[in-house]
Amino acid sequence: MEGNLEVWAGPLSGYRVALLLLNRGPDRTPMTGYWDDIGIPPSSVVVARDLWKHKTLKESFVGNLTETVDPHSCKMYILKPIA
Repeated sequence: MEGNLEVWAGPLSGYRVALLLLNRGPDRTPMTGYWDDIGIPPSSVVVARDLWKHKTLKESFVGNLTETVDPHSCKMYILKPIA
């Protein structure tokens, strides 16, 4: 937690991790979930499924996932290491 910004994560089956980016503040803000902080090995390549859009993101991520979160909003992902 840093001010109005919160990053939450938790383990799921199959080495997957749930990631929640929560912006309780009044401004649209980029937020980052770092693998080191959420229990994924730092060099892992990860695919992310956006739970609100019901789709897997086209790009893969290494080390972190950064998304811009609207004010008083959140984004939630299922992260699955692939390498």
